[in-house]
Amino acid sequence: MLLIAATLFYAVAIGITVLAAKYGFGAVPADYHREILGRAGQEASGAMHLILKAMYRATASALFAVALAIALITFNGVQQDILWTKLTVLAMVLVVGIPSTLITHEVEKASGVNTPWRAAAGLTAIAALAFLLALA
Repeated sequence: MLLIAATLFYAVAIGITVLAAKYGFGAVPADYHREILGRAGQEASGAMHLILKAMYRATASALFAVALAIALITFNGVQQDILWTKLTVLAMVLVVGIPSTLITHEVEKASGVNTPWRAAAGLTAIAALAFLLALA
């Protein structure tokens, strides 16, 4: 079970890296942000574009760091069956995943535009499953 758990933790790290890449290297504003702004009759130009770009790139950096930490802790601790490393990986994912899920879900409900809450919820659920498997 530990090998399956480690594999799932690595999958979460990869998923977080993909999300980080979207915000680190992707278009500003993101498609769903552009759609939300468009429905409000606005566009991201000037200062708003600059602010969004700064927020995206800072968020991407933090997500890359979390993904790297998950991968390294999984390699150097989870695979060696060390309990505190399993708890640490779970805690990191919960601290990032729960707010990301809830906040983007609220934005979707308020705007009617699909947001990435499903990805955040899915990665969080996979990490929770991995943690449970790591304990078995």
